[in-house]
Amino acid sequence: MQHVIRKKNQIVIGIPSKGRLKKHVLDFLHEKGFDLPARTGRRLQSRLNNDSRYRVVFLHPKDIPIMVERGAIDAGFSGLDLIHDTRSKVRPLIRIRRGYVRMALTVPIDSAVSHPFHLMDKVVGTSFPNIAQEYFERLKVRVVIQEIRGASEGMPYLGVVDAIMDVVETGKSLTANRLKIIDDNIFFSECVLMVGKPEFQKNYLLLNQFLRKIYV
Repeated sequence: MQHVIRKKNQIVIGIPSKGRLKKHVLDFLHEKGFDLPARTGRRLQSRLNNDSRYRVVFLHPKDIPIMVERGAIDAGFSGLDLIHDTRSKVRPLIRIRRGYVRMALTVPIDSAVSHPFHLMDKVVGTSFPNIAQEYFERLKVRVVIQEIRGASEGMPYLGVVDAIMDVVETGKSLTANRLKIIDDNIFFSECVLMVGKPEFQKNYLLLNQFLRKIYV
């Protein structure tokens, strides 16, 4: 996890470092009048509108809720699913109305499994182990949760897992990888801006000014 050095008269904002969430956040900030320099390349840090008061750090989306909770950064953008799965105690303040996804349980298209109950004593691969654990505990279905980082769609065909629980946006990836959904009413998520506890905020007034600008 990246270490962030704090400065006076500055707030630090975490933005996903890549993927669909990064694009959603940058589009949202642009609409609110905040932009990053045209050439950020592989830099891990930048500034909004080239203003030193608004420092940006690019982080893995799953690290952002954790760093906001710890007070390492003042605010951050990530998904509700990641906030829930990391069990971070943060306050999701602003819905940016982007990044809508649903959590789905999938199996190979030719699998005989058609219901979560059929997965008793099977292995389920996921990047969201806590959400998966809560889900199967509610159903009282005993499974082995195998945490997977990165692309998971091919894992069932490698014999590593029997099913996958992951977020679905359009469903195109499922079709391409010959997977079928057996339940997609697990968790609904979207991208939000979150802040931590007031006592961890290093520049409360500047943070409030920023929040007011993007809330309108």
